[in-house]
Amino acid sequence: MYAIACGWQWTQWLATRWRFSVQVLRVDVFGQMFITNALGQRWLIQVLPDSVVHYGCIVLHIAYLELQTGSGDDRVPWIWRYLRPTRLLILLDHADADAQRALRVWLKWGLGE
Repeated sequence: MYAIACGWQWTQWLATRWRFSVQVLRVDVFGQMFITNALGQRWLIQVLPDSVVHYGCIVLHIAYLELQTGSGDDRVPWIWRYLRPTRLLILLDHADADAQRALRVWLKWGLGE
């Protein structure tokens, strides 16, 4: 049991401290979704149709549209394109109940496309 617990903790540590891990997921007033990774990059993303919205979890399949930066330099090294996560698993304990509910409602009704 101790080895399993240590292995689980290591995977959690790796996932949250990975340079490209998603730290913030936001939807603005215009209905556009943005993520912010551990590098501080803010990306405009599109939620793809094969995403799953369930009461117990949400699995988002995302496509990166553009990098939102204040500077004029939006170039990203080509290798980063393959290291960014394209599927996000959001469990019940990843956010409070109101935020989870609002995200589920937005995904179900707010996309409209």
